Amino acid sequence: MANLSTCSFGDPSAPLVGGRSISQIASMSVFAGTSGYYAGPVAQAREAFETGRNNAASVEPVNGLGDDACWDRTLRTLNVLEVRFELEVTIASDAGGLDQARSIALKHCRNCRSRSTRAEPWERISTGAFVRRRRWARSRT
Repeated sequence: MANLSTCSFGDPSAPLVGGRSISQIASMSVFAGTSGYYAGPVAQAREAFETGRNNAASVEPVNGLGDDACWDRTLRTLNVLEVRFELEVTIASDAGGLDQARSIALKHCRNCRSRSTRAEPWERISTGAFVRRRRWARSRT
């Protein structure tokens, strides 16, 4: 089990079809490792990051961003590993390059770092299923 969220950013000057821009400037996907993975959430995110790096057409290491990061010059994609999250930012060829992808990723890395220190709201029960953890407030009188 894992979580994946993706969003796209359209060109505001492009025509709209169905209320959406027909030209995409950037897209971002965030993969979140979960405790249901046999090796743990951090290892799951690391494996997703390594898959992105291994599938890249032309890899360039990126320093100072997350725990590990790389830029694919050909596909114009920045992959960032941040604790138990793997971020992928893709930039259109006319929308810039690594600098623009880095600025998008930096904003989200701060959020990922703060979220990774919180406990997951799910816990595994003896059957192997996951249930939402409840917080019971008891007052002592």
